[in-house]
Amino acid sequence: SIVGNLSQASVDHILVQLAALDGTNNTVPYSYLTVTLSGGTNATPSATGLTAKAVLVARGCTVTNN
Repeated sequence: SIVGNLSQASVDHILVQLAALDGTNNTVPYSYLTVTLSGGTNATPSATGLTAKAVLVARGCTVTNN
């Protein structure tokens, strides 16, 4: 859970980095976990962040954001 004052670029970066953990290139798939970016004054994700969020949700993750 990350609560604070994250910019839209920061929120997008977190979501994109987690979505990139797909089991390739010696990564462990990020799936069936919870990502909480809601609360505080965190920005909402842009279209890029929402695309990454959709990837995570398709992997069984629960993702909440402002």
